[in-house]
Amino acid sequence: MHVLHLLSAGRLHSHPSGCERAVQALLWAQRASPEITADVHALSRGVPVRVQLVALLDALRLAPGSVLHTHGHAANLLGRLARCVGAPMARLVSSAYLPEDAGWRGSCAQFFDALSGYLSSVCTVTDPFYALQFPPGVRVEYIPHALPLIPVPSPALRAQARGAYGFAPEQFVVGTLHRLLPAKGIAEVLEAARFAVRWDRRDVTFVLAGEGPLQGLVEAAALELPNLRYLGYVEAPDTYLAGLDAFVHPVRRDGLSLALLEAMRAASPIIATRAGATPAVLRDGFEAMLIEPQDPMALAAAILRLADDRPYAQTLGEKARERYLAEFQLERQHRQFLSVYGG
Repeated sequence: MHVLHLLSAGRLHSHPSGCERAVQALLWAQRASPEITADVHALSRGVPVRVQLVALLDALRLAPGSVLHTHGHAANLLGRLARCVGAPMARLVSSAYLPEDAGWRGSCAQFFDALSGYLSSVCTVTDPFYALQFPPGVRVEYIPHALPLIPVPSPALRAQARGAYGFAPEQFVVGTLHRLLPAKGIAEVLEAARFAVRWDRRDVTFVLAGEGPLQGLVEAAALELPNLRYLGYVEAPDTYLAGLDAFVHPVRRDGLSLALLEAMRAASPIIATRAGATPAVLRDGFEAMLIEPQDPMALAAAILRLADDRPYAQTLGEKARERYLAEFQLERQHRQFLSVYGG
């Protein structure tokens, strides 16, 4: 079976987002499988749709009978257009992700993607609640993001990671790994750090990693607050997570975050908000501490509870790792897509 993945050029940049890295992981699994061959075709920003369509048709003609797997709103719509004009393909599988743009543009893209879903053989979502956006008659399958299996970081690796990032041994270090967007709850992390200063909790260090529109705000806060550090884009997320004592996922809206799965895989204690797909992935008091979105005081209080109760934090991390092993390994996702491709 041959699969052609279609995604935008912006999803192939040197600093990919979580969803982009999830697609790259799926490609790796498919190329390693004897049952399937996979290639990728990229949309180019600024190029007219007609030119993009011709390029996609040419790619499909070179491998007739391929499954076309599109990722994201723009790619999904172009794939459906190609199918409507008779492009040779065995099936069209369209993966829908929650748009990063929380404004009207993102809402419109989400609406038209769901509305035209009947033109695809099947639509897949990484958030079970997102399936409710599609109209009746559209076949929707829940296939969450997944990660390849790696061992839990050893104590030696954790110590090495903390040294590499300059985390003091006596500090309880909590960190994020997100695009610096309002929807990711970045402002709440900054305010939680201010609460910790007011409460004289000098033993807790807040760390933010990532890039995005709020970078200037984060850099200014890092200069203001003695307990806050900004690392910029992190090239080795697994090493970074190994150096943390807890992972914070304070999103206001989100799909299934790959960073959240990476924290689960690393057995990191997690504090997250009841937003997006998170409540379907983690249970409060079992695999994570869950709080309401946009509540920085509750976020600060949860962080301090983990700092004061290390055995509880360790238990949460171990349970999160068990949940990853049961539901979010890459081989399981690969098999799910293989079933969808075959009909």
